[in-house]
Amino acid sequence: MSASRVYPNLWVGGIPPQGKTIGQVADILVLCAEEHQPASSKFPGVKVVRCPIPDGKLSGHEVHLVGETGRMLADKLQHGGKVVCTCQMGLNRSSLVACVAMCLAGKLSPSTAISAVRMARGRDAMFNRHFHKYLNSIVLHHALGPGDCRGSGYADDFANMTAAYGPPPRI
Repeated sequence: MSASRVYPNLWVGGIPPQGKTIGQVADILVLCAEEHQPASSKFPGVKVVRCPIPDGKLSGHEVHLVGETGRMLADKLQHGGKVVCTCQMGLNRSSLVACVAMCLAGKLSPSTAISAVRMARGRDAMFNRHFHKYLNSIVLHHALGPGDCRGSGYADDFANMTAAYGPPPRI
């Protein structure tokens, strides 16, 4: 498997191999590439979490999905869970979700989380500048709560999406 450890019990990588390989490393597999969402049965022994997002600008609902997935993963990491986040190349989408989890689980700043991912995955990881803004707004939202995020642009949108959509679906 082409994945790199970016944080204790958290790996980021490209398209995951099907079969029992993932279960040897982790108990949770996150599929972030909207174009690659194979059946959960292809990954025996692993809980599959879906966070299908494009590799570009995200809608409010997609930002919400990333935030809620990252929050859930942070909780799992804090309780000893082992997580692999994947997307097509293991550079942007999986890194965004992993950075959210790192910030919320380890109280890291967004820039520290991005640096950790780049150290493990290479300097091309998290090159999508929109994703930096989404990461900052999601972390701000979770740190302050939706009522304290007014005036921060993306954070306002994220807070509104939380109210409008509620929790995203889990598989």
